[in-house]
Amino acid sequence: MVISLQQMVQDGGAAVSAAEPVPVGLTLARINQRLHRVFTPCGAHLGNLQYSSGQWKFKAVGYDSDGAILPGWGPLTDRHNTVFAAPDEALLNTTFAAFALTCAV
Repeated sequence: MVISLQQMVQDGGAAVSAAEPVPVGLTLARINQRLHRVFTPCGAHLGNLQYSSGQWKFKAVGYDSDGAILPGWGPLTDRHNTVFAAPDEALLNTTFAAFALTCAV
């Protein structure tokens, strides 16, 4: 279920003030020149954009119940190795539109 900040405030279930923006869209965090981490609006790690052999590729990741990383797994497993022109958040959000949503509560 996706709920807006205004709905949470009206329902009294929000621990954030009405002035704080609701996170929207996937974000990138640059690690180095050849690697960017991809996060959901809520901060969950979905994978990485990795520059290899002249291409930027999305590398999906998941986590097991103990928190160990599982390369090639996670909610974007079917998008593993998707090629991108550059590490660009707008392009990333267009390509993975289903994950470019506000946080679910």
